[in-house]
Amino acid sequence: MSLDNVEAQLLLARSAYRKAKKDHPGMLQSPTSYKAKANKDPDVPSLKESLTGPHAEEFWCSMDDEVASLESKETWTVIPRSSLPPGTKVVPGTWVQRIK
Repeated sequence: MSLDNVEAQLLLARSAYRKAKKDHPGMLQSPTSYKAKANKDPDVPSLKESLTGPHAEEFWCSMDDEVASLESKETWTVIPRSSLPPGTKVVPGTWVQRIK
């Protein structure tokens, strides 16, 4: 994708956001305030369903493998939340699991 295409898409997204904000004041707090629509695909269980369902052992093992892989690559550094300055935004994470 060319840089011109990326810039055009960003301008279009900003324009759509501004219009939505104008048409629905208070509805949009920030461009990142959207939450994904609930998915009822049986092959994509919720985290609770995957960790307590019939495939729980496989999901736990795959999660352990994923965390071990990320740790071996030194992808992050774990720090206590209490050591962060007040008002610091923490990047959230989530697990998405699929039955194959």
